[in-house]
Amino acid sequence: MKYATKPPSSRLTLPIMLTVSSLAKLFYRYGTRSLRVRGADKLNAALSSDRGVLTITNHRAVGEDPLWPAILPLSTLVKPKWRRWTLGASDVIFTNALFRTFFQAGQVLETYRGSGVDQSAVSHAAQLLDEAKWVSMFPEGRINVPPPNFNPHITPSPLRPFRWGVGRVLTLTEHTPTILPIHLTGFNDVFVDGRPYTAIPSFNADITVDVGDPIQYTVDPLLNSLRNGQGDEIETRKQITDILRQELDTFGKVCDIRNFDMSR
Repeated sequence: MKYATKPPSSRLTLPIMLTVSSLAKLFYRYGTRSLRVRGADKLNAALSSDRGVLTITNHRAVGEDPLWPAILPLSTLVKPKWRRWTLGASDVIFTNALFRTFFQAGQVLETYRGSGVDQSAVSHAAQLLDEAKWVSMFPEGRINVPPPNFNPHITPSPLRPFRWGVGRVLTLTEHTPTILPIHLTGFNDVFVDGRPYTAIPSFNADITVDVGDPIQYTVDPLLNSLRNGQGDEIETRKQITDILRQELDTFGKVCDIRNFDMSR
């Protein structure tokens, strides 16, 4: 194996993820007005396969992870592949020893702002994908809240430019994973940005989780060319990042319109 180190592991992972997912499900049931999930069969099929799974998701609020993965049955958490890995900023969530223990047990890879795409969290994410695990990423790298009175028919809410880390993860893999776009709607009404206590949820939001069709075919030619020694890694990384942003942005705009029309 080409990796020098392994992602961190913890004996607390299963109890912590079961606890957090259980609390998330209670919130879905009693703390929201509605929860719609479309395309869960696509995520189930990907996680049931022998390939790694990379989910790329828009980022409109804090707390979207681990809330959105809790759409899966709790019973699936006994299977290591169904426990998602994700990346989190050191200066935001790894701020003390207690938080570090908790988030490492929750399978969050620590990233360092300003350290570029060659840090260990990026190579660990690629390693996990090659081991047929699930990595969930928010490639915008920061929260992107729609404007007040958002109407996607009039003024769509585009994604921010993606960080190159998502492209770098894929160029490091030996086998292209299944890549699924995920569009989240309504979490910004749960965790309202700008309030004094943003992490405390509001209630009675309408939440939708939309899972799109696999899109790895859009980047497979670039990855195969790179693996055959026929491409430049930096340029390939950039092209892949741009392609994935366009795919998720297009999918998200369709979802926004549908969800807006259903709420009228």
